[in-house]
Formats: sequence, C-alpha cells, structure tokens
Amino acid sequence: MKIPRKLKILSHEYIIKEVDNLDCSGYRTSNGQNMILLNKHLANSEKEETLLHEIIHAINGQLSDITVEFLAQSLYLVFKENDMLK
Repeated sequence: MKIPRKLKILSHEYIIKEVDNLDCSGYRTSNGQNMILLNKHLANSEKEETLLHEIIHAINGQLSDITVEFLAQSLYLVFKENDMLK
C-alpha cells in the first residue's frame, strides 16, 4: 500500500506525515490539526498497519487501544493475504 500524504476519514481531511523523532509507531493528533504521524524508520508493513490503527481511532475514538490494535492487525492480514495492498 502506498502511504498517502492526505486521507479523508468521515469527511475530514487528515495530513499523513512520516517523521524522524517519534518514540512510538505513530499517532493521530488530537489538538484539532487532523494529522497522523508515522515513524519514518518503521518497515513499510509496520507503517501500513499503524496507519490502519490510526484510521480506526479516527473513526471511533471511544474504542480501547487493545480493540483498535486487534482490528488493525486483523484487517491488515486480510488485506495482505488477499493481495489488496498494492
């Protein structure tokens, strides 16, 4: 999957940035900036899974991180195993 620079989620536009100085895989900003930051040093597969994780958070911020992680990993495997990631 190509990591986009912009992404619409529930009619809100998010800017996707790969950055150097993250001490985690990635996160979605919650200060009204609509930005998803990804750790630039991750393998591409980890960036893709992290992006799915942050998209799920943006869709439903009430889900626990455990639930979001489970959904992101599961969806990523479905997409990957069925050649849906190009």
